Amino acid sequence: MSRTIRTLILASSEPLRQALRDLLLIERDFEVLGVAATRHEAKNVARQHRPDLLVYALEPTALNRLLFLREVEAVSPRTHVFFCSLHHGALDDLRRRADGKGANRPSAFARDLVSALRPLGEASDAADDGDGTAAGDGSGDGPAGSANAVREALSCLTPREREVLRMAAEGLSSTETGRQLGISARTAECHRAHGMRKLGLHRRAELVRFALSAGLVGDRRDLR
Repeated sequence: MSRTIRTLILASSEPLRQALRDLLLIERDFEVLGVAATRHEAKNVARQHRPDLLVYALEPTALNRLLFLREVEAVSPRTHVFFCSLHHGALDDLRRRADGKGANRPSAFARDLVSALRPLGEASDAADDGDGTAAGDGSGDGPAGSANAVREALSCLTPREREVLRMAAEGLSSTETGRQLGISARTAECHRAHGMRKLGLHRRAELVRFALSAGLVGDRRDLR
């Protein structure tokens, strides 16, 4: 990468905000622009600084995730949002890594978290090197918004790909999707990647827009 990943942290707990901040500060390719305790604060910072990455460590509902994605896209189109669902003991893992106690043997959670964040920042960096057209702003690739185009696009997907894409649009991670569908996270990720490639989508914000136009979001009926 030619520059650091400019990151904003959103978490309701002060200890969690500090732990995430300290964790990323020891990584040379991350720059923490700030921390926020509420969605309103995070949107203001995103509007002002246009971060590459926003780490969302609250416990939102699927609907709140969807709304927040749309709100962030409106003020900072190139910002990638990473929803972080923390398991019991994750805060202690982050603290051990951040204060150096786990520097030689970082916890799997801390290591995996940083590994998951890095590609998102790199993707944002690559977008900035392009022609200046924001991904998913309606001027790029992807299915058109007409009803016929949406139906045609849906017909290219398998039933499993539709289900996985719907859940991804609602903000569920591959792990959460796999758990609900009884498949591995890796399999869920493959279905998501294949489905987005068929639709010509590249970012979650584009997927959210498509899911809304296709009526997938919030629809729990059998998609087959």
